[in-house]
Amino acid sequence: MSEATLFPVGKHRGRAKIAVNEVKFAAAMNAVEANGPLSNRSELSIAIAAEYNKTATVKITPAVVPLRLVEFNLSPKTPNGQRGMKKGSMIRSAIMQAAFNALFEVSEDGTKTESQRLLDMQKLVIDGLKFLEDQGKPEAEVPDVAASNCALAA
Repeated sequence: MSEATLFPVGKHRGRAKIAVNEVKFAAAMNAVEANGPLSNRSELSIAIAAEYNKTATVKITPAVVPLRLVEFNLSPKTPNGQRGMKKGSMIRSAIMQAAFNALFEVSEDGTKTESQRLLDMQKLVIDGLKFLEDQGKPEAEVPDVAASNCALAA
């Protein structure tokens, strides 16, 4: 097979780059951040795209904005968001995983009853919730244990 049949020319090209006017883009960014930084970069992207599209002939989407910020070497006042999980969510995940493991744990001779496993799970969850309270977590962040216990006991 020839190379021409493997890679047909002109059929499957990459997407064309959207042409953005650097001066208009910078003016849109400055207009959006005139009253100070926004709460996050997502809001910034939406606002810049909307402001730029008011005067532009070729419209842009918010997805283009971060790419052009880097390309034009512009640094907005709005800071980048923090990456990662919310504080305390890894602790809650560990508590729930330990409770799940305790529920399905079987002793060496296989005699651990379902009620014993449920009691072990409840103890782990209660201990974990006490730990979260000691860390100062609000009640809204604590998972609803009573509903899950009722479902498991039924």
